[in-house]
Amino acid sequence: MKKIVLFVIVGLVGVFMFILPDLPMVELMMQRNNWLIASAQVEDVTVDSIPLSLSKIRYKIFIEYTYTVNGTAYHNNDIQNIGMILPPSSTKESTKQYMLGKFPIGKVLQIHVNPQNPSQSTVPEFHTMSFTSVFIGVAMVVVSIVMIGLELLKQNRNA
Repeated sequence: MKKIVLFVIVGLVGVFMFILPDLPMVELMMQRNNWLIASAQVEDVTVDSIPLSLSKIRYKIFIEYTYTVNGTAYHNNDIQNIGMILPPSSTKESTKQYMLGKFPIGKVLQIHVNPQNPSQSTVPEFHTMSFTSVFIGVAMVVVSIVMIGLELLKQNRNA
């Protein structure tokens, strides 16, 4: 019985730590399949720092951009969903300069625009998903189910 509880816990860890956090990203990716692709121009890049520990800092990257859909101009911003983890010697300014190298002001980039609500848009490269974490979560759940099944079979044979 203790083994079954352990396998249930492993499966739940897989679900809650690896699968559930990525579900909103999966939903967004599926929605974006039906969205328009438009060109946008980078207006600004800002960086927020969030200390994770004494030795690590997480940077949240915000990009502001303008675009036009059906003759109407829009101004929007997007947040990178996966923050960069850099050593504390990095600063907000050095991270901003790095991101401005990737997204210089004036750069034209492709965005996805909601055709039902053109004021809603995303920068696709800001919303990538780690299929590795989903794979790990699914593997943990599958292994847990198999191990629970084997343990139940073993208990039935011994009964």
